[in-house]
Amino acid sequence: MGEIEVAHLVGLLEARHDAASLRAVELARRLPSDRRIVVAIQPADSTRDTFEFKYRMAAERGAKVDGLTDVSAALEALGPVPVAGCVLQGKADFVLVFLSQSLNTIIGSIGVDPRPIKSHDR
Repeated sequence: MGEIEVAHLVGLLEARHDAASLRAVELARRLPSDRRIVVAIQPADSTRDTFEFKYRMAAERGAKVDGLTDVSAALEALGPVPVAGCVLQGKADFVLVFLSQSLNTIIGSIGVDPRPIKSHDR
């Protein structure tokens, strides 16, 4: 386990333009900039396996999941290299942010809104 300061995380996320990272910026900006967020460190390949299974199933059940394919591919390419991950929580949704173990590079973000998507939104 480690920690990352909100201000540092926002700075890294602001360089990205995917939907999940943009939502992560919104959520992180609600927190004090000097707050520290807990990050978990684990191998990229096992992280990929876990999140690919869990959030592919959630999407199949109607949850809105953004960024899973890109993050899954990026984690798979890293193999057993340790990566860091943290969660930014909204009222109903959340974003998983994956970073290099050094906490200086964003690997990608997965946005999850578990509320069912209306059929006309799919």
